[in-house]
Order: sequence, then structure tokens, then C-alpha cells
Amino acid sequence: DLRLNNNTFSGPFPDTIQSAKGLVFFLLANNTFDGDFPNVFNGFSDLEFFDITNNGFTGGFPDSIFDSPDSLTIVYVRDNAFTGPLPASYATASKMRDFYVNGNLLTGSIPPITEGQLPELNEFLLQDNDFTGVMPDTVCALRTSGMLEDLWSDCRPPAEIECPLPDCCTRCFPEP
Repeated sequence: DLRLNNNTFSGPFPDTIQSAKGLVFFLLANNTFDGDFPNVFNGFSDLEFFDITNNGFTGGFPDSIFDSPDSLTIVYVRDNAFTGPLPASYATASKMRDFYVNGNLLTGSIPPITEGQLPELNEFLLQDNDFTGVMPDTVCALRTSGMLEDLWSDCRPPAEIECPLPDCCTRCFPEP
């Protein structure tokens, strides 16, 4: 396990983390790390909890965390400065329960999922990004066919994401 959360660590995070493939918990939340986050998590087959919340990470979303999706249950990358699209590979994390990407600079549309994917997803927080388009029907279907209780997005006028409230999204931002 790597538990460095709630400290005052700063600067770029080293890509030498790629040699720690046996990690189950990767917790860096609430520090002041910055720069591009190393996208070197290929082969981390035991990774369950990934939390880099509230740092200053930039660059593309570290999609390599989804390369070994069988154990991943919690992904918190909120309140950083990640840019670019949300990777479609998020849907391969079959045991993912919480996925918080809110508070970044992510763009594009929300990638659809295939029926049967993300059956355990309970919280999906997307607000405070620059997503556009329509929430995919396949994601909305998780509200009725799956365990999804919280689906938050920027769907309040002027909406960036079209997402019916409360049938699909459960909370729309910006809040009045």
C-alpha cells in the first residue's frame, strides 16, 4: 500500500511508481503534487483504491489504471486539472463502485458503456468539467438496472450535458 494522503508533499510525482505493481491502495489525496501524473499503472492487477483527489495534477487522464480492471473499486481523481476526454476504458472496471472525476478540465462527451458493464457503480460524479453532449442512455440505464444512486453532472441551464433530472442525473450543477 502507498498511503501518502493528507500531507504537504509537493512537486511532480515520480514515474518510478511503476515498479510497485503489488499495490492495493494508492492514496495521494490532499497534497500539493503537480505536473503530469505518470500514466504507468499497466499491470497493477491488485489495485482496488486509487485516490489522487485535491492535488494539482495536469495532462491527460491516467487511463492505465483501467488496464487491470478486475479489482478496481474506487477511483477518485477529483479536484485536479486533468484535460482531454474521459477514457472509454473506464467502463471496463467491472467492480468499480465510486468514480469521481469532478473538478477537472475534462472535455468531450461522456463515453457510453455496453449493457452489463459497471454493474456495481454506485456514485459517478462528473460535474465541474467541460463535458458536452448528452448523457448516454446506457449510463442512465444504470439508474434503473444497476446500483447507481448518484449521477452528478453540469446539467442545469445553461446545460453543458443534457441529462434528465431525476430520471437519469440525480443532481445538476451549477447549483442556484
